[in-house]
Amino acid sequence: MNDFWTKICFLILSTAIYHGVAGCAKKSIEHHNQKGSDAVILSAVSDFNERNARFSSRGQGGCYVKEKKVHCWGRNDQNQLSLADGAHSYAPVVVSLDSEARAVAASESEACAITSNGIWCWGRGKPEPFKVELPSPLVSLAGGGDHFCGLDIERRVWCWGNNDFGQSGGETPDRVESPVEITGIDGKVTSVHPGFHHSCALSEAREAFCWGRNRSGQLGNGDKKDTYKPVYVTVLQGIVSIGPGVAHTCALTDSSKVFC
Repeated sequence: MNDFWTKICFLILSTAIYHGVAGCAKKSIEHHNQKGSDAVILSAVSDFNERNARFSSRGQGGCYVKEKKVHCWGRNDQNQLSLADGAHSYAPVVVSLDSEARAVAASESEACAITSNGIWCWGRGKPEPFKVELPSPLVSLAGGGDHFCGLDIERRVWCWGNNDFGQSGGETPDRVESPVEITGIDGKVTSVHPGFHHSCALSEAREAFCWGRNRSGQLGNGDKKDTYKPVYVTVLQGIVSIGPGVAHTCALTDSSKVFC
């Protein structure tokens, strides 16, 4: 397997080893106790190639779009694969959608797709895809720990899902069932990136704004207070990419430097 696939599978396996379920092979994880060390055996996901670049991974599996259909594999205890029996699958399975898929995003217990007929999601105990209503179509969608954020055609940010720390923009810790608009970001937004318990967005001015959990300072604003309102990531400018993790955030600047 070439370096491209090694990197993709490693991203999934690095978060899946603890749970014992990964989506990179028919036998994705094999532990070999030889000389006191463990080895992880990687192999490619069947029916997946570089032309199918619309890919989204989660802790115990992933999804991708091929020929306008969504394919998912991995853990299914919350019907993340849209299979009612709850059985995990090493091989990708096709999610039954009534409209053509354009993009897909996965979280820990759920997945959602941008289709020609809006946003459809499945999981969290619901194997049958259900529609998520939004005031305007989304042009991008990404999944976090157990929440989703998307960008609409007017460059507005919408989030929904778990909101324990304000990561979905709700004013209370209650789960956000219907998407809420994230306001308070200066300028037009170019991309949105949900992490595990926090979310970040980039503006046209290459500035970053984050909201949600901040116990470890992952919002980058100089304090450790959780917030459902976006806060400006201080000091950094010229940000071209940002990656929120579990308890940290890293950003790449136009000077080719990475800050975390």
